[in-house]
Amino acid sequence: MFYFPPFSRLIQSAVLVLMLARPSLAQYEPVVSHFAGNPGGPGVADGLGSAARFTSPSGLWSDGRTLYIADSGNHTIRKMDLTTRLVTTIAGTPGVTGDADGPIQSAQFRFPTAIWGSGTNLYVTSGSTVRLIDLSAGVVTTIAGSATPAVPADGIGTEARFRRPLGLWGMGQYLYVLDDGYQSLNPGFMPSQPGLIRRMDLRTMAVETLPVVLPAEYATIYNAPTAIWGDGEHLYVGYFHSLRGALVGELDLQSNTVRAITAATSISLFPSVGGLWGDGQGHLYASNWANHSILQITIATGESKLVLGAPNTNTFAEGTGVAARLRQPAGLAVANGRLYITDTVSHVIAHADLQTFTMSTAAGLAPANSEFISADSIQFGRGLWSDGAFVYFVTRDSVQKVSVATGDVSYKPLVSTGLPVTLKNPIGVRGNGSDLYVVDNVERTLRRITITTGETTVIASNFTAPTDLWVDERNGYVSDGLLIYKVELATGRQTAFAGSGSIGGADGIGASASFRRVGGLWGDGTYLYAVDAIGRTVRQISLESAVVSTLVQQVEGGTVASAELLFEPELVVRGSTARARG
Repeated sequence: MFYFPPFSRLIQSAVLVLMLARPSLAQYEPVVSHFAGNPGGPGVADGLGSAARFTSPSGLWSDGRTLYIADSGNHTIRKMDLTTRLVTTIAGTPGVTGDADGPIQSAQFRFPTAIWGSGTNLYVTSGSTVRLIDLSAGVVTTIAGSATPAVPADGIGTEARFRRPLGLWGMGQYLYVLDDGYQSLNPGFMPSQPGLIRRMDLRTMAVETLPVVLPAEYATIYNAPTAIWGDGEHLYVGYFHSLRGALVGELDLQSNTVRAITAATSISLFPSVGGLWGDGQGHLYASNWANHSILQITIATGESKLVLGAPNTNTFAEGTGVAARLRQPAGLAVANGRLYITDTVSHVIAHADLQTFTMSTAAGLAPANSEFISADSIQFGRGLWSDGAFVYFVTRDSVQKVSVATGDVSYKPLVSTGLPVTLKNPIGVRGNGSDLYVVDNVERTLRRITITTGETTVIASNFTAPTDLWVDERNGYVSDGLLIYKVELATGRQTAFAGSGSIGGADGIGASASFRRVGGLWGDGTYLYAVDAIGRTVRQISLESAVVSTLVQQVEGGTVASAELLFEPELVVRGSTARARG
């Protein structure tokens, strides 16, 4: 089985596997190796330090010897030995989301967000449930909530309902769970629902909602608890407020009143709290994912200051204090004089000395930052083309190439009559001699780029939603929704080559054929091959006569020509065999 990790909930990998009457392909074992670019970023791998990989890690908890990690994007619970930095997976199945209880090797989690431990037990928020991991027995059990998010309701164990638990912490016999709220964009139609603090008695499993009283200035409009930490005597919570920004306060466990520690004016640049942890020396540390920074709060006075990261930045860089850079930090934990941080967008665990606030990477490897171009930080576009000596790709502002022989990287900025050019969304690229051709899905254009100079010229426009192209010596072919266009490269003359413009799957000649949505293209000089993504077919089009025929198609209960079509891809040709790739 191949596992393709979810890149943050904003980018999903698209994959299509095609086997064309070639049973031997099923036995083929591809070997993947690092060729060029930064090998960091999201993934799933156990290992020492930088050899480990995470995908959007979230909550943290530590007992001083081990750091436990809710690896949200991988749907797993991981642990890191604080001495050796060895990372191992202790529960969940990487890449598989679910709510199944049972042995830790087969149990499933659903985007786990927070974690807290006591002895050999770990408590985890997962989906709309609270799960118990018994490390000594090796068993995962749902102790509260159900697999389906619901209107919050008190009850015993799994009879209780949560909307979306975000954080949790235990004190004494109770487990305190933060249940997310709902901020309505149209309060007149659907009122906002504030977040809640729920308390679970670990002896009886009874869940109740605390009648929390916030300071008057925070009690109106929308608010929701987002972070929680306790020292055994005091319980501290972080609140999001839609108008005033973040509140960090102490929850009085007798009166359920939150006493504000921070003043609203001191955190005007701190709209929300993602993680909270104390150092035992009178300070709390709070993460702000929106402003990419860590705040130190003096509990006695409410004084606060930024100690790591800086607002309005979106890069990751090791460094000291505000010179360090974070990308949406979330979970925090303090252990042995160090602050541990999950960086959700960089997919790493960072740590900083609490004396100097010098930050470095404890585990994982961050991807390249977008403002630097070097051999280990290439900014790949969505299409690749090779002339055998180099691999080329086009980003929004440059042509980049990698030597096939050495892996060396070089790039040329895009220009037009000497002025810089920025593309909107270049997604397909092909080459022809000294030129590259690229389609821009947002600008709806086909451009010619001179490789040696970066000079960029629009040669065709007014497409609807171009997704890919293929070129020969004289013409370019552009997939554009329900049509394939032919563009004369010398003149820019643009004509419909195949497709009627109406949704369908009919074979035929030119405009008498129809597509459901044309995706990837490739040609061999005689035929053009097109992925009809929604129809889950590969179509073959004669370059001479424009005759369209179905080469392979997925059908209900099986496939024609032994094909397995999954998602939309790009198409390549190896010899006489067409293959699709994600």
